Amino acid sequence: MKHLLLVYGLLTIPIALAGQPVQNIISGLSLEIGGGYNQLFWTYEDLQSSNEANRTQFNVRPAFKAGYQFSFARSFGVYTFVGYNQIGGKSEVQNIFPVWELSTYEDEYRIETIEFGLMPSFSRNKLRISAGGKYNRHINYTHIFNHQNRPDGFNGENRNTDVDFFFADQSVDLGIRLEYAIYNTWMIASEAWFGITELSDPDLEDNPQILLQGGSYRIRQNHVRIYLGYRF
Repeated sequence: MKHLLLVYGLLTIPIALAGQPVQNIISGLSLEIGGGYNQLFWTYEDLQSSNEANRTQFNVRPAFKAGYQFSFARSFGVYTFVGYNQIGGKSEVQNIFPVWELSTYEDEYRIETIEFGLMPSFSRNKLRISAGGKYNRHINYTHIFNHQNRPDGFNGENRNTDVDFFFADQSVDLGIRLEYAIYNTWMIASEAWFGITELSDPDLEDNPQILLQGGSYRIRQNHVRIYLGYRF
């Protein structure tokens, strides 16, 4: 968290100093904590067919951020932020081994990210609407999978962190944010983000594990967040 605040300060404080009196800088700073729902759209294609393995079941992942609201006029401004987020998705419960009729399987991919965003905003009374983009730097990848009722005994939850070869190191999202002020310094906010860049690694098709399958992957993601924040 200290590193995030340091980076954010280096990026925003010089801009704030140039645009307004020093005594007013702190008034635009906010700290927010929340969580939300992820969707992962995963397609595998080969010469014969195209198969989807989407992971869109309900799941809740944590997020927090430090934000700064620049005000250029009475109603217009720019909201900037840096934060920690998790993107990915969870599959539905399914039977991937028809020969074992009672066996079930589900999994979830989690990608931890450091995010940097900028969103022009419009305010009216206690409501603020912002729209813009953010850059995600991916820092950790986890695959969680759960087998049940397998007669071979391979049951229970397992974690695999050796899945980074599937995913790109970074991604870009476009999104919208609705913010409502409560009790002067407190606010609640909701955000919807839509991935506009390919989430699979650019060199994925050259990976030996993928070459053996003879196909290609296409991966995209969306996520929704709800935050409770304090604005100084």
